Amino acid sequence: MPEYASLTTLDALLADLRVGEARRRQLAMVRGQLERGLARGGLPVGARRSLRRLLEKEALARYLRLAESGALRARQAAYPPTSQATNEARLQCLDLLRKTHGLPPIRLGPVAKVNLGCR
Repeated sequence: MPEYASLTTLDALLADLRVGEARRRQLAMVRGQLERGLARGGLPVGARRSLRRLLEKEALARYLRLAESGALRARQAAYPPTSQATNEARLQCLDLLRKTHGLPPIRLGPVAKVNLGCR
């Protein structure tokens, strides 16, 4: 896949981010989906050049539609929609990335509360 300046900046941000192993895996999933979204032309062209543009509402709204549909999955197979738990983790990762990059968190769509069996 082509190199994008926004992903180079994102990689540097991720390298310095202190998170647990599970969150790191989730962030890697989001990063991979963003790369596939950019490479397939599903995100605004400006998002290729700037992490700020990649994390703007317009780009993230497009990304979320594609990601939730399953179209940005890594494996080459049928693309069922992603689960509510995955959708919520994705939103949490995006909020973390925006906050770390100095942007306020945004909510782009209703995500149902997920019962993980924890109290």
